[in-house]
This record gives sequence, C-alpha cells and structure tokens, in this order.
Amino acid sequence: MKKNAIKISLDVVMFLLLILMYNSTAFGLGFHEIGGLAVCGLSLVHKALNWRWISGVTRKLFARSASTRIQVGYAVGVLLLLAVVFIAASGILISRIAFPGLAGTSRIWLVAHCFSSALALILSGVHIGLHWSFLRAMFSRLVRLPRLVAKPLGVICLAALLIYGGYSAATSGFASWLASPVTGATLAGLGAAMLDRDRATTPQPGSLEVPYFDTGEVPPAGTDGTPLPGGAQRPQRDPSAGAPVRPGGGPGGIGGGFATGRSFSTARALTVAATYGSIVGLFAALTALAEWAFGRRAGTITTSGALT
Repeated sequence: MKKNAIKISLDVVMFLLLILMYNSTAFGLGFHEIGGLAVCGLSLVHKALNWRWISGVTRKLFARSASTRIQVGYAVGVLLLLAVVFIAASGILISRIAFPGLAGTSRIWLVAHCFSSALALILSGVHIGLHWSFLRAMFSRLVRLPRLVAKPLGVICLAALLIYGGYSAATSGFASWLASPVTGATLAGLGAAMLDRDRATTPQPGSLEVPYFDTGEVPPAGTDGTPLPGGAQRPQRDPSAGAPVRPGGGPGGIGGGFATGRSFSTARALTVAATYGSIVGLFAALTALAEWAFGRRAGTITTSGALT
C-alpha cells in the first residue's frame, strides 16, 4: 500500500511538471530546460519502481494468455518513455541555457522536439485512459458520493473535459507541433508554437509573438527593427555579444536564464496546467470511452487494472 502511494505521488508530480513544460515563456527558458530533464529522470524512476511488472509482462507479452489491453498498454508505455527521452535529447541539442555548447543550428532538432512533445501529450492521455477504471475506483474510495449524484456528475465532468480539451488542442500550439514533420514548418513558425504565448496575460501592442531563435545564421531582412505586419518587430542583435535582443528586453532573448525569466505566478501556472492538462484529459477520455465501447461490445468491460 505504501509503495502504491509512492508510485501515485510520483506520477502526479511527474504529470504536473510535464504539462508545465509546454509553455517555455511562462516561467523562463531555464525552468523549461531543467524541468524537462527532471521529467525524463522521473520517468526512468517510474519505470524502475514498476520493473517487476514490466519484466513479468515482457516475458508473457506474446503468449496466448496475454490480453490485447495488456499488449496495447505495454506498447503505449514503451512509446511514451521513448518520446520523453527523445524530448530530452532534442531539447539538449537546441538548449540555450543548460547546454549552450551542445546546441546546433539544424532545424530538424526543433521539429523533432515539437513533434515528440505533442506525441507525449497524446500517449500520456492514452496511458491514463487505459487505467481509467482503476483511477475511478480509487477516487470512489476517497470521495464517497451517492450513485444518484455520482453518475450525472461524472457525465458532466466528462463532457466538460471533452469540450475544453478539444478547445485547448485547437487553440494552443499542439496541432502545429503534431503536424510539423509533415508541414515542414519554418523555424520561426515552430518557435511561435514551441514558445506558446502565455494566455494568462494579455500581449501588449507591438510585442513579439514569434520569438527569434539565434541559430548563428545571418538574420533575415527586418531583424534590425523593421516593422512587421500587425505592428510586431523582430528582435535586434546585441552588437557587443551577438545575441538576439527581444524588444523591451536584454541580451539573450526569451528566457535568458532563471534570472531573466518570469517570476512564478500561481495564475499563470494554473492556466498552463489547465490548457495542456485538458489536452491529456481529452485523449484519456477518448481512450476510456473506446475501451468501454469495445468492452461492452465484447461483453467484457474492464473494471480493474494496476497503475503502471
């Protein structure tokens, strides 16, 4: 029981930290980079705590006794771990704070970082959705509600999650990240998606919505303050350091470390968590509904499952 409590606590911390990584301007690029590495480390700890289950399932994965649900869950777990590791690896190769000496100029790593980040949201949702029955049973033990209240309340919450999750997926950078390998988006376009505008604050007129990534290349025309459509301006270069300068800011551009990043704001954290947490919830709900539909059709609705 104590071990399960540790696992669940670790999962909650890992999940909250993961979704806070999806707006790198919210708390500064330093927090984004270090926090991303922490998520990768926690994922490895998570797998280590569940190693007995993982090794047991691996040996019987293709046996006739293995259910499709177990096989799907195993595949999702492996893909999610690979996605998180790839996020960390590609993040190191586009790092501006933690590993500036390793950062390259190839756009492919930014595309890979964006795509694997979007994939991690989907896989996290599917992973949670496959354990929906377990989570629901655990919640029912903690919060006892009359069946007359619990059922309609559950339907309302599910509907709200589907609506808000769909809205967040459509209005955040999620769709752009997911489509980036196919669309061949430009570096600037991916930058706009990767450094998703903080919706907890209102942008000021003339503020830079599309951040400039210093790739060591000659800046395109207009980077010395030439007005752009909508009144926005590209950042200027600091002549002394050769670093990009965000209008109204100092050398280093967006998130030039913890000192130049934004201070912590509860409202901002809640906004980011609600936006990307709802996207995870959207795919969790869709997975749970799909499992319920297939289970009802087969007459074998799953009512339990360990959280792994």
